[in-house]
Amino acid sequence: MTPDYINELAKRAFTKISPDEWRQSEKISRYLREKPNSESALAQELESQVPLQAEIAWHIGYTPSKWLLENELPEIQKRRDQHDIRSKGTQPPAAKIKDTEDGQYATLLSQEARILKPF
Repeated sequence: MTPDYINELAKRAFTKISPDEWRQSEKISRYLREKPNSESALAQELESQVPLQAEIAWHIGYTPSKWLLENELPEIQKRRDQHDIRSKGTQPPAAKIKDTEDGQYATLLSQEARILKPF
């Protein structure tokens, strides 16, 4: 099963919403009277009934934007690690660029440029 929003929503809803709570929630039970017997059956219902998906997401507090954020943060961290960029408040190491005239390397700060002024 691929990790996508529908499957994750089904997994969380299946564990958080009891069959009694399902029946008692008018907003959920108007789309599907009884709670499905498995996560996969719930995922199929969520896939085919977008209004049910919206109600369940709202009911358990797991909206698509929360799922996106959870899945983007590890990817952002991977990219930061790949480019050796540290978290908030710290500077990445200096980036090196090749000086074409003499083959030496010049060092530049990649995030902050500071101008030194004489006293």
